[in-house]
Amino acid sequence: HVGGLLEKFNMQDAKANKVPLAPTADTSKRREDELLCEHAALYAEAVGALLYISSVARPDLALAVSCLAKHMASPADRHWAQLKGLLRYLAGTRDMGITYGGMVPGLPGLMGWTDADYAACKDTRKSRSGFVYLLNGGAISWGAKQQPVVATSTAESEYVAAFTAAQEGVWLRRMCAELGLTLEGPLQLLGDNQAALAMAGKAADSPRTKHIDVRYHYLRDVVSRGAVKLSYTPSEENAADMFTKPLDSVKFIKFRKMIGVS
Repeated sequence: HVGGLLEKFNMQDAKANKVPLAPTADTSKRREDELLCEHAALYAEAVGALLYISSVARPDLALAVSCLAKHMASPADRHWAQLKGLLRYLAGTRDMGITYGGMVPGLPGLMGWTDADYAACKDTRKSRSGFVYLLNGGAISWGAKQQPVVATSTAESEYVAAFTAAQEGVWLRRMCAELGLTLEGPLQLLGDNQAALAMAGKAADSPRTKHIDVRYHYLRDVVSRGAVKLSYTPSEENAADMFTKPLDSVKFIKFRKMIGVS
């Protein structure tokens, strides 16, 4: 419960933040010269509660919670400050939720966006994947997660992110069919990297793709079969951007509205 969480940390009347995580936030692991946060137990408790809230009702919290969750075992004071900043954002948006029925004219009933932030993790240099799917104008599935492998280029990180998004999309399409929801044509998945889109459309390996783990080429299979239509969208219109990197308030609020959180 959002209200109970805010009261527990005495943040119910805190000054609201416009974004859950500042674009300049340093979310790398605690350094040797940094002391363990004295509120480590409370930090872990709060992050655990926020993980639940972000996974069931508040996709706009997903990235910030994912970044903070990496440090539950060993948070520094700056992580505690970032957590309090997230709670300030939550305090100012406690009445928000996902709304449905606001489908944009011309867009399909089920559609998604995919994105990646290349080498986002300063500690491992692994990239971060993000995706979000909308049904009738509201988010029904989303994710912000560090990739399991180190990508060698921006295009490769975007390709891996699109693989994760396509897997989720195919499952969602099947679930919709079981619920009796008729969806015409292939699943619409939008990304903002032309090179990754080209890689997904090629059946043969090239010097840029022959080293990529074969399981990620599942993306090529679903595209070639027509199950997924992977199309280009400008970065300014890619709502999955909010799941891969902290954004300024203008971009963040725009994407939050696009995924139906209001």
